[in-house]
Amino acid sequence: MARGNPTVISIPGDKTLKASFLLLAYADLGITLFALEVGLPEANPLVVGLLENKALLFAIKLGIPTAIAAFAPGRYLILATVLMALATIWNLVQVGITL
Repeated sequence: MARGNPTVISIPGDKTLKASFLLLAYADLGITLFALEVGLPEANPLVVGLLENKALLFAIKLGIPTAIAAFAPGRYLILATVLMALATIWNLVQVGITL
């Protein structure tokens, strides 16, 4: 257990897991921006509304994952990191198929 807070359990590689989660989130944004730049439509209906305001797009797609990585204990990021990796792979495949 972590010192000073008995309710937080630290896992080995906690910082590595958080960094991996953030890198995948940033890669997702990069893939989105690349796809838009080459003329591909945004497939995520939750993101379509953000496309007109790039500042809001950046704030949402970077701010939320950063807050999650900063405040969530690492053990909760395992599933989130796996899901983010799957989404990033899916996006890369879709962009590759379309191009």
